[in-house]
Amino acid sequence: MPVFVESNLQFNFDSNIWSRLKKVDDHVDYKKLEVLNGSKAVDFLGFCNESLIFIEVKNFKSFRIANRSRIANNGEGLMIEVGCKVKDTIAAAVGGARNSTNDRVDWSSCISHLNSGNEIKVILWLEEDNPISKREKAGLGIYTNSLKTKLKWLTGGGNHVMVIDSSSNDLPGLTVNNLPN
Repeated sequence: MPVFVESNLQFNFDSNIWSRLKKVDDHVDYKKLEVLNGSKAVDFLGFCNESLIFIEVKNFKSFRIANRSRIANNGEGLMIEVGCKVKDTIAAAVGGARNSTNDRVDWSSCISHLNSGNEIKVILWLEEDNPISKREKAGLGIYTNSLKTKLKWLTGGGNHVMVIDSSSNDLPGLTVNNLPN
């Protein structure tokens, strides 16, 4: 079971369900793309059942005020940031499929999946201070709709883009735990 820590959260991926999982921004092939200033990747990329899934993690617990500008206007700034990270992750996958000395086959399977028309999902994992309420669930829906518009070029819209948190996680084979500060 692959376990990764990101933003003070522990992600436990069931290896019976998740495969070819990468913590992209730590991967050697992504590091080659970092020479282009401003390039950033999503946190995780992998296959869950038959879907290629991009996961970006943001933990705003205790940092909501510091991130106010990113979540203003229905999260416009944050959604653009996530969209750009997805774009840069695809660029890293293309480079990895062409030149990797480590995971060329895994990167190639991502590119093949992108080209095949098979399902792609983009998840923004967004933790905030308070337990989720009806109002905050509505906020996650607003964020989701904003992110869908930013990623329509890739996903076509629909239910392939989600903003979720620990209380709304319905991804199979994934458990997430808050770590103590």
